[in-house]
Amino acid sequence: MLLEFTFRCPLPNGLHARPASRLAEVAGRFSADVMLVNVRSGGDANAKSALSIIALGVKLDESCLIRIDGSDAEAVLAALRDFVENVLPDCDEPLPTPTAEKRIILPRSLRIADARWYAGRSVSGGIGQGVVVVASGPSLPKELTEESVGSFDEEQHKVASAVATVRRNLEAMLAARPGAGEAGILRAHLSIAGDVALAERLDELVSAGLSAGQAIVKAGSFFASRLKDADSAYIRERAVDVEDICQQLLAQVCGKNFEEPRIELTEPSVVLARNLAPRQFLSLDKHLLKALLLEHGGTTSHTVILARSFGIPTLTGVTGLRAHLPAGSEVIVDAELGIVITEINSIVRRYYERELRKRARLQERFAVHVQAPAVTRDGMRLEVAANVATPEELAPAFEQGAEGIGLFRTEMLFMDRRAAPSEEEQFAVYAQAAQAANGRPVIIRTLDVGGDKPLPYLSLPPEANPFLGYRGVRIYREYQELITTQLRAILRASALGALRVMVPMVCSVEEVRWVKKRIAEVQAELKGDGVAFDPAMPLGIMVEVPSVAFVLDQICVEVDFFSIGTNDLLQYFLAVDRDNDKVAGLYSVRHPAFLRLLGRIVEDVHRHSRWVGMCGEMAGDVQNLPLLIGLGLDEISVAAPDVPALKAAVTRCSAAECRDMFEAAAACSDIAGVESVLATFRSRPAWGATGGSSASVAAETSGPPRRSKQAASGTPSTQEQRSTGLLDTELISVDSDSTSREEVIKEIVDALHVAGRTHDAASVEEAVWAREDVHSTGLGHGFAIPHCKTDAMASNSIGVVRLKQPIEWAAVDDQPVACVILLAMRESDEDGTHMKVFSRLARKLMHEEFRGQLMAARDSNAILKYLAEQLELPT
Repeated sequence: MLLEFTFRCPLPNGLHARPASRLAEVAGRFSADVMLVNVRSGGDANAKSALSIIALGVKLDESCLIRIDGSDAEAVLAALRDFVENVLPDCDEPLPTPTAEKRIILPRSLRIADARWYAGRSVSGGIGQGVVVVASGPSLPKELTEESVGSFDEEQHKVASAVATVRRNLEAMLAARPGAGEAGILRAHLSIAGDVALAERLDELVSAGLSAGQAIVKAGSFFASRLKDADSAYIRERAVDVEDICQQLLAQVCGKNFEEPRIELTEPSVVLARNLAPRQFLSLDKHLLKALLLEHGGTTSHTVILARSFGIPTLTGVTGLRAHLPAGSEVIVDAELGIVITEINSIVRRYYERELRKRARLQERFAVHVQAPAVTRDGMRLEVAANVATPEELAPAFEQGAEGIGLFRTEMLFMDRRAAPSEEEQFAVYAQAAQAANGRPVIIRTLDVGGDKPLPYLSLPPEANPFLGYRGVRIYREYQELITTQLRAILRASALGALRVMVPMVCSVEEVRWVKKRIAEVQAELKGDGVAFDPAMPLGIMVEVPSVAFVLDQICVEVDFFSIGTNDLLQYFLAVDRDNDKVAGLYSVRHPAFLRLLGRIVEDVHRHSRWVGMCGEMAGDVQNLPLLIGLGLDEISVAAPDVPALKAAVTRCSAAECRDMFEAAAACSDIAGVESVLATFRSRPAWGATGGSSASVAAETSGPPRRSKQAASGTPSTQEQRSTGLLDTELISVDSDSTSREEVIKEIVDALHVAGRTHDAASVEEAVWAREDVHSTGLGHGFAIPHCKTDAMASNSIGVVRLKQPIEWAAVDDQPVACVILLAMRESDEDGTHMKVFSRLARKLMHEEFRGQLMAARDSNAILKYLAEQLELPT
């Protein structure tokens, strides 16, 4: 049956990527052939292919004809009419406008270097240094001239053979990496190589008399250019994938002259390219690859996704840099600041030598905590796990000290592909996770899509408010086969390790019971087939819908554990869209009502002897840790790089004190009150401790440590019980080789950072300079006492640097400075400690004997003891 209908495009921006993909989704639900015709140009496209629709170039008010041919044509007609009339008009949105570049503020130690640098967009953090290797990304020639063109059949055979070979190559690469994260990207390329729209375009061009090579160049350029013009950043970043596939096809048809030259790295290198195909990135020696500089590519670029997973510092948007940066030149890529330094003078080199030393010290500081359990000073055990989304994140997470995987997001397996992953494909990934964990628990969250995470192969309807709509467990009944396949894969993998399964977006007991019933059915099927699985695999749910908090007594009967997803729970509980600037100020995990909700959830779960963790962003902020310990959580799950710092911070806390603080915070009437309670708690000596040095001056807590009902066996070490006050030997440097005021200030601030007394070293450094720029703190007689007040400090602190060689400080007596004492205090310090210590120190420095004793002290311990005595600090 052949049916047709016409409509005018109602979209100001035409049928660009977003509406094209939506139209293709609707057409793709049916078996009938569906064609879209641009009446103006006469061109037509397969309406099941977004690439074809985009390439058609339909503009505002242009007439379109939809032609349907097939046995289900009437159903297609009804669905498409409904789409065109009720959905398509709302598919448009303003094209993105350029936004102002983030202002980059260089640290003072780099500013004085006056080195040449270029800004980029940091998409994968870290610092990398090496020689520049200029690479050619995928690039199709503008045109291809060939001496002779064979018959239609000959050229068509060349195209078909090239496609088959490229697909075989991709399948071989995919088979070599079963379950690996790059497999998803390889599958996406496999999909492009077999795209029906690309195949049709190639056939048309060959039919028009072009050679196979010419057809590939034309088709690749045709689709890539239209993708680059799309309003969606995600679609634009797929252009390089199309170019890469077409270049591989061209190399098959025309020979090695059209292959990308292999990028050989022979020394520590920084690869600079217009763009880089994922296949090229995967071929690079990761031991020698220190950083990437890309002119193009955003956060969803396949190459950028891979760079993040391998921990390669990466900047994008460095347009034109290839013209200024010859191959072989040495550069430093600082993806923390978002810059690449192209002139490395002695000051720059010293800065990064010190910066890398600081990072090494941070790693060393956390090393003692990496493989040790996180236990508070009074014996409460808090499990610190990691959130991951791909298998390659597992090993780094465990290396960072993760005690398990608290959230394995499975969405990445289902996205960026034309069909859902098979049971075997999923089993390979979950089995890899179970085996990599080596007995540690791995919580696998079942598919959490819908809302803001659509899948093109699911017929999920567009929604006005997707966050409150058809998502998570709510779609499972309609897509029961999809969920059954995932449950089978998870259950099979459970035989290989300590897997747990967790269900998202639960709001009622009925949803839990439905999932449990389906699990039981799958278990029965597996048992009947003789397939091994763990019959006692724990089942849990995400707590992200507020209604769950009021039926926990019923849900606790059905499940084994809970994980609080604070991101969604908070926005649902406060009715606040966190992306809406007008109300974003209300979105705070420190809202007292939210704290009370959390308290109720944890108390009710524990009353029923169940386990409860937290995997939202609240858990990853070390400043919130006292609240989480006071809340009584059994576990927190965070980004892997945050694990060591959080485990170290747990050892500085007393669970009993945290419980008292949480109760005080929850009793507050507003967010400001909670902030004040938390700030006061963080300013206490115990919170500033690191457990890393052998001597300190502190006000010790009195009384024996109390243990919580979740206390671990054994007793805390002396190191864990130690608390720190203003002074610590970690903050005292003797015989420093700093050569400038900038280096001295950075050296002391770095010491504060390493000691865990600040988690925002840049803000502390700027606070010091804010005072230093107004009035030099060189007091004369070879001493300077820079100071600052900022809540970027976790606790009030004094740092000391005694120099090998005096340096210029613009002191009042014009003499160089040999000893620097930095006072860094919290802004919320209400007892006046800052001014008391500053005044006392200034008076002491007027006496020659005091100065002489500090300069003559043999080591940091002697300096600490003498300062404590003279400044009347508690010991």
